[in-house]
Amino acid sequence: MSFLDKFLILLLTCAFSGCVASIEAESIYSSPQHENEVSLQCQELKKIGNVAVLSDQIDAEMNLIEDAIGTVDSDSYDYEIKPHVELIQKYTEQMIGVLNSQFAKIEHTQFLRWNLKINHPQSAKIDKVVLWNGENAELSKQFQVKIHSQGVTVQLIRPASLIELCQLERLMNAMLSVTTIDEDGTEVNSQYRLKVKGKK
Repeated sequence: MSFLDKFLILLLTCAFSGCVASIEAESIYSSPQHENEVSLQCQELKKIGNVAVLSDQIDAEMNLIEDAIGTVDSDSYDYEIKPHVELIQKYTEQMIGVLNSQFAKIEHTQFLRWNLKINHPQSAKIDKVVLWNGENAELSKQFQVKIHSQGVTVQLIRPASLIELCQLERLMNAMLSVTTIDEDGTEVNSQYRLKVKGKK
């Protein structure tokens, strides 16, 4: 299943379970200079490849092979299957190149913050986190959820590589469940999608 498929499933789940809004993260940097440095490095990384895009391209070629494999005979292999195999090899080599590059070193800190302004929050928790390569239960535990008088604040602070900061964090989606009390004292359960704008 490609990231797009997983993402669409997440959106449909959100739609049918009462998700009312998306909240975009604020990226926190130690200084304006640090933010500019990361932006410049992201541009350098972009020149050698994008992990998320390459992964989707490999998935797409694999799906094409699976669709054709039952109808292709040995005579038509060279023009029906071989081009897709060659593309998979090409994209895989590019992805390995990115993942083995200096940009994969865990040398940075990912600091994201989401602020939800809501009245009378009673409880809040992260239900699931979906990354470019699927659901990540371990990452869910690293989110810090705080309830306060003005709403709910969610933070994610963790060591990260430039690949994660530049290319993968914009593909992260987290589902936040919040319980509030309305004016007549009734509990209301709502869900929100936490997303990241990503870097240019």
